[in-house]
Amino acid sequence: MTIKTFIFLLFFQLSNIFAQNYPNINDFIEVDKNPIPINLDKIKNKIIYPKELKEMGIYGKCVIRVLVDSLGNIVDCKTIRSPHPIMTNYYESILFDLKLQPAMKNGKAIACWVNVPFDYHPR
Repeated sequence: MTIKTFIFLLFFQLSNIFAQNYPNINDFIEVDKNPIPINLDKIKNKIIYPKELKEMGIYGKCVIRVLVDSLGNIVDCKTIRSPHPIMTNYYESILFDLKLQPAMKNGKAIACWVNVPFDYHPR
């Protein structure tokens, strides 16, 4: 592959990524197949409940809405519900390592928003 071909392909791929029209966070997008996590076990192993929250006795559910692009990458997130900002920041930072198979509609990968819940209660 020549340098010109490589640069063209790189530019083409980047222009496709940046040219995507992402849905609004409140848009209902009908899909044939929802995004499927690929590395969920790896993410679960990274989760350690923040010490500060344990010490403050803060537990509960954090729900984060994530935008999954047509390549399966998380490109944006908004917290829908969280008992504390420390929990929000912690879970948002972990989410960007999550990789997914993208949502599918009519045989084509599409971008869509999905909710990711994190629930922590002491046992």
